[in-house]
Amino acid sequence: MPTIRLFIISHFDPDPMVNGFTSRYASVSRAAQELGAVHHVSIGPRGSGSAIEVDPIVFTTGRAGRLQRLRCAIGFGGPLARARKAIRTAAKESEADLALGFTYMNPELLGRLAKEVPTFAFVEERPKSFGYESSIRSNWWSRSVATIERTALRRLLGPVRSIVVIQPGEVAAAESRWHRHAVVVPHAVENAGPVSGLVGTPVDILCVGNFVERRNAEGLRLILDALDAVEPPNLASIAVISRSGVAHELLDYRGDRLEIRGGVADLAPEYAAATIVLVPSFVAWGAKTTILQGWAFNRPVVTTTVAASTVGGVHGETVLAGSTPEEVATLLLALLANPTQQTALADAGLLHVNTAHGEAAIADALRTLIAGINHE
Repeated sequence: MPTIRLFIISHFDPDPMVNGFTSRYASVSRAAQELGAVHHVSIGPRGSGSAIEVDPIVFTTGRAGRLQRLRCAIGFGGPLARARKAIRTAAKESEADLALGFTYMNPELLGRLAKEVPTFAFVEERPKSFGYESSIRSNWWSRSVATIERTALRRLLGPVRSIVVIQPGEVAAAESRWHRHAVVVPHAVENAGPVSGLVGTPVDILCVGNFVERRNAEGLRLILDALDAVEPPNLASIAVISRSGVAHELLDYRGDRLEIRGGVADLAPEYAAATIVLVPSFVAWGAKTTILQGWAFNRPVVTTTVAASTVGGVHGETVLAGSTPEEVATLLLALLANPTQQTALADAGLLHVNTAHGEAAIADALRTLIAGINHE
């Protein structure tokens, strides 16, 4: 394959490790460097230190942000239009052959870039849940506004070649929302050892993630209650690491087995000090990256059936998965008493994440994208 020039535009992220994951798409950027010459540019609000600094309203998700997108879609200019033009200008100056856009929360930034160079938009596509369906109450006005906004976003997206998601379960939702072809470039996490020299606090069961989100907090609370119903609370300890805080479902828990730690400087020693990683969500959108993280740190993972399905986890091989809180509680207690199975699950999970979500898999997916451009 001839050397190509890739232009990568990404959000400036002041805290990529806010919930313990590696920086999103950093692995894609590294893999791209093996395929060609990469010109990487960041975009962020004024004062962020990004290569392209724009009005903060461009990244606003509330009413003001929606109005900006509508304004830009109908050709009335504004901060979003200027941001799109700045990205296009940077790409043109780089003389790139194709572009990868990691503006996953604002793919509409890529529309003018896509007119300049073949562009692939990496997005966060989670409009449909796995598991029980939530009832969405809305009136005719809110539905009408949502329809107008979706139409505007599709127009702003421009002629991007493909929408890129991080796992197969998101493809149908992405194609339905954006009316564009969707492809998969797998999400990856690093399995580097501790870098801070810190020693983790031993715990039987570790949960890492955003537990302000009720779907995570509710799942854990149900599992806690199931454990309390069958086992004394002083036997199996559970720690929650969530820099964003926790929802009231966990704050209201009165048992003795739960410890809420907040955020930590380095997750590696905390994983190393844990016997089991628990991912407790009974409702999941997209890929549960906390399962990938547990595998990457060579820990046995216990989770729910729906969460395991988002990353291809196989019950009894790479994870233990239950469909009810009682089943998950039973699996946790059985695994705590079986060190041999702990080792087998951990090693199988590590092998799977390195094979299916490692940088080699990402590079292969990128080669497929690039091959499509080269054959046109």
